[in-house]
Amino acid sequence: MERIKRRRLLAAALFGAGAGGVGVTAGILSWGRAAAPAAVTPTPGESSTSEAAGPIATASPSPSASPSPSKAKTGFAHPGMLHTQADVDRMKAKVKAGAQPWKAGWDKLVANSHSQSTWTARPAATVIRGGDGQNYTTLYNDIHAAYQNALRWKISGERAHGDAARDILNAWSATLKQVTGNADRFLAAGIYG
Repeated sequence: MERIKRRRLLAAALFGAGAGGVGVTAGILSWGRAAAPAAVTPTPGESSTSEAAGPIATASPSPSASPSPSKAKTGFAHPGMLHTQADVDRMKAKVKAGAQPWKAGWDKLVANSHSQSTWTARPAATVIRGGDGQNYTTLYNDIHAAYQNALRWKISGERAHGDAARDILNAWSATLKQVTGNADRFLAAGIYG
């Protein structure tokens, strides 16, 4: 049960964080949007906020935004998800058509070392953020790699990238036991930076 909880936390960090973390994915996700993206469509009575930084962090509910398939079934929209299936479908269509600037953003993503299916995770049992012995850069680089590989898989359909994202998450969920350091450690415990 504990492993499942850790895997869910890592998945939330992965899919809530990667956009803009390395600078490549922010452009690919904001392709062609005339207004602020609708990352989360709140359930009646809820509010929608985003604490992430970067161009897609200005997410606000939009009356024209369609709920994600998971929300339609459960009534819940995960607050860490920065894009919907409609966003992925739009990205796929623009890249396939070779439309600019979408294709240029895709090319930058494909060229980034974090988006290679050969990325090997380097999980640690303890992540230290703040103070002596910091090693949190390993975590956030692996999160970026998992996120970028997941994007490549969803857009291109290349299974090797989906497998790479899964393998990175599984490696961390099987290994990570604690996040320590000074008060900065809280920055590494949620939707990562």
